[in-house]
Amino acid sequence: MSSATASTVPRPIRSARSLFEALRAPDFFARFAALRAIQKEPAVALSFGIFEGQDVIDALIRESHRGAGTAEWMQWLGTLDCFEDPRTRDFFFRLLCDSDEPIVLFAAARHLARTPVSSLPESIYDLLLANENPMRARAAAVVLENSQTTSIRVCIRLALLSGGKVPAPALDPDSLAAWLDELNGAFQLEAMSALETQQEHVWIRLALLWDELGVRLRIWLLQWGSREFQAMLPGLLTQALKTGDYTLVLEALRAMADAGERIVPESIRGLAVAFLSDLDPAVRQAAVAAAPPGVNWREFLVYETNNAVRSEAVVQLAKTECEQAIPFLFDSLRSGDWQVRAVAAGCLITLGTAAADAVKPLVRDADQNVQTAAVRILLALHEDEWLEQELLI
Repeated sequence: MSSATASTVPRPIRSARSLFEALRAPDFFARFAALRAIQKEPAVALSFGIFEGQDVIDALIRESHRGAGTAEWMQWLGTLDCFEDPRTRDFFFRLLCDSDEPIVLFAAARHLARTPVSSLPESIYDLLLANENPMRARAAAVVLENSQTTSIRVCIRLALLSGGKVPAPALDPDSLAAWLDELNGAFQLEAMSALETQQEHVWIRLALLWDELGVRLRIWLLQWGSREFQAMLPGLLTQALKTGDYTLVLEALRAMADAGERIVPESIRGLAVAFLSDLDPAVRQAAVAAAPPGVNWREFLVYETNNAVRSEAVVQLAKTECEQAIPFLFDSLRSGDWQVRAVAAGCLITLGTAAADAVKPLVRDADQNVQTAAVRILLALHEDEWLEQELLI
């Protein structure tokens, strides 16, 4: 056997001295074998007693630096995790405070989670509430999951990071400041999700704080209100459109369109007119979809060149002029843009029988796109029998 091969063969460990020498060995395989042996029989390793004033726990803590930053590191942590001892508790707490590696943080958290919270330093709560390293806060939440604290801030943070295991405190006057901190902190998305489960009264309370909220939170309120509380949305739409912030204006216009004309009064929908000439086509499209009253859509379409915006304007034209819009919709069926053609066809379908009678001659139009659109419109209007006779199918 070569000397290189012989060096990888683990030596029998029968004393604290041989164990400590294996942990200090320059050869990785020797150290690995020693660590695995300790993991398998931690009580036996501890029974070897003291060597050079230290037992196996002291030696593991002292020598663990050999694996720091490498794949071997987890073997050292896994070995120390086998021991329930104040020294290992302190070791893992230091890791929780100092490490930036998620895998190390959660290894430390798993060990500390078995320790009574009362035996940990009070600074564990500071780790939970800090925003600088979200992974450290998440690891601290694992440790504190069963904490009996009465602190509102701690309870809220634990609820956000527990994956539903810890109930979230209700948003009320006593918890409002803590909830606002979370909405502006590292776990904003979790806070939004948790608050959405608390329904209408929370939305109203936050809406009343509109002037104190940042743009991202205002957009969230608009989106949430658009999904669930459309009847209460108009008041926020006015404020949003007056901010001048592009993203907020765009979201408000879209929310206005989603809420529809039955919910948003003309006085508020009229504010969208100012954005029909915006340089950004996305804003113009949203402004058209908001259905501002009193707009001459035919005139608007003369100057509008963006096809997405034109498509929205075609919808508004059909809604305001109804059957009088049919000739214009026929022209739109000849558009070179498929989206405009599709929208025009959809509008004709909504006009029902009057559109069906007008469309029938188009099944023999020279334009293939028009023919195809006409057949689809008539099928949607249940003119199957007429099509069979006309086209002999």
